[in-house]
This record gives sequence, C-alpha cells and structure tokens, in this order.
Amino acid sequence: MFPVASLVFFTYLAVAHGQQVGTLTAESHPALTVEECTASGCTASELSVVLDANWRWLHSTSGS
Repeated sequence: MFPVASLVFFTYLAVAHGQQVGTLTAESHPALTVEECTASGCTASELSVVLDANWRWLHSTSGS
C-alpha cells in the first residue's frame, strides 16, 4: 500500500508545483460599453469583461 500512496502523493505534488502564477503579461480586462434602456431613454455604462481561465496564455516559468 505504501508504494501506491507515495506514487499518488508525488503525482499530486508534481501537479501542484506546475500550477504557478504567470508573470509575463499583466492581466487586463477588456472594456465593454453596455446600454440600459428605459421608457425615458438609454444610458451607457463602461464596464469591463473578465475572460475565463482557458483563454489565458500558458507559458513557462523560465521567462519565455
């Protein structure tokens, strides 16, 4: 049982080590203009959009 448990532990450790914060590109939130309309007219609001994690660049920790 010990070899299986240690294999699982080291597998999770390797996966956790690979999950590091990216530093190459600053995160930016694209601007989006949204209009809310009522019976008296429309008003525009400038909001920002946050993209899902799968749209972000993957990169190495060596800086390239």
